[in-house]
Order: sequence, then C-alpha cells, then structure tokens
Amino acid sequence: MDVFEQAFAELNIEAHFDETGTFSCTYERSGGTTDEESMLFLAAYQDTQNMTLRLSVTTHNEIPNNLSADFFRYFSEKAIEPFRGGVGAGVLPGENNVTVYQSIKASDLLEGSLLETVESLMEEAEEWDQQLIYYSQLDSNSGDKTVDNASLTPPQRSFFELDRKA
Repeated sequence: MDVFEQAFAELNIEAHFDETGTFSCTYERSGGTTDEESMLFLAAYQDTQNMTLRLSVTTHNEIPNNLSADFFRYFSEKAIEPFRGGVGAGVLPGENNVTVYQSIKASDLLEGSLLETVESLMEEAEEWDQQLIYYSQLDSNSGDKTVDNASLTPPQRSFFELDRKA
C-alpha cells in the first residue's frame, strides 16, 4: 500500500488507483445523513512525479444557462485561488457542474491532513451548491447583467491532465 492509499485508508476508503493514477468514489461528509444529497463525487489523482495528490469534489447542481455578472465574477476569482494556496473552482470539459479542487503534498499526507482537506472541499462544494440554487432561481428580468454560459468554453483537458504534458 503506497502513501496515497494509506491516507485514504485513514478515511475508511479503500482507494485503488488505476493505471492513470486516478481514483473516484462518492463520499459522505462525517456527521452527514445517508441520503443521496449528502453524497458528493470525490476524485483523486496521484501525481507520483511531483509527489502530490490532487483532489476534486463535484457539486450536485448545474451552472444556470444565464449567469449573473456577480456569479461570474465570484466564480472567476475562485478559479485562481490555488495561486494563493486556496481551493480552486472550475468546470470540467463536458460537465455543467462546478468542481472544487486542491493539491496536497505527499509529505502533508503523513501529517493526517487528508481528512481536513476532503472536509474542506466538501464544505466548499456544498457552498457552491447553495450559490447555484440561488442564482438559478434569480428572475432573469431582475435587471442584473447576465452572461450566457454557452459562450464560456472550458479547456479541452481535464483538471488531472494539467501537469502531465509538462
């Protein structure tokens, strides 16, 4: 069992990374209910070259067709948050859901920070779900400037492929 699988074992998750170094499962926050809404999609990529574990959690709710300028601005700010060491947000190719992500150094996994990071990502995804519900319910006649999300073209590579080409 490698360091990445050991870290997941501490969460009572039997992680089996495939030949590309990815692993995914549904995960329930500790203290959550057992209904489907409390389960979120967790994906991990073990970058053995850089000795990091990249984690992502995907929301339940989709981005609305018309985005308010406020939502788009907030989303854009969160997309670059990893440059400041925080949790990033983005949309994977072919998806309409927000995915939050963060990387952890393997040396930090030994300190038991995986649970803290996963819980933080789950909380962030739940906050995005609430934002998506709110903005989906906004009246399109509210006078707020909107951006048609069909004009937003995501990159053609998934989050887990970003460093592979380097």
